Amino acid sequence: MTLYYTIVFLILVVEIAFFLLLMTPMPNNWRKHMFMFLSTNPEVQHIKYILRIVFGFIFVLFIDSINRLQTIQNAVLPTEGVDSTAPIHDARTDANLAAKKFYAQRNMYLTGSTLFLTLVLRHIYNLTLDVVRLQDENGRLTSSSTTTSTEKLPSPKRPVKVNPSSSSTEKTHVE
Repeated sequence: MTLYYTIVFLILVVEIAFFLLLMTPMPNNWRKHMFMFLSTNPEVQHIKYILRIVFGFIFVLFIDSINRLQTIQNAVLPTEGVDSTAPIHDARTDANLAAKKFYAQRNMYLTGSTLFLTLVLRHIYNLTLDVVRLQDENGRLTSSSTTTSTEKLPSPKRPVKVNPSSSSTEKTHVE
């Protein structure tokens, strides 16, 4: 593998590790701190910007691998109307074309998988960040609603007991 496809493979491995980190069950407090760090840290924002540029280059490699695969595919397919005086293919030439086709397919799948996982990671990251923010907002609203609801309810000074023996709806206070 050439150097740039090795780098693409390493990026794919890092993406898989980050995906597993996102999917790992964690306490909400840990997840909140991790996502707040990732979304507010300026160094992380700079790394995200650099990765966008790198993924642009990976997209160019993907297009190049598709182009190479098409070229090799056209070279392997026999042309229509081949006459009987055409030269016979050599086994080494066929093996060389098959190897080139294999490498072109490998490079296409490698770059395509990396780009696809990038899109999936971005979507999962945004969804999880929204969940963390909504859980935080829900916690704030729940705590503020319980404090306001307990303040509005008057606490009885003396317990009130209903007298079932009387036919009227009078209440007697227990002292």
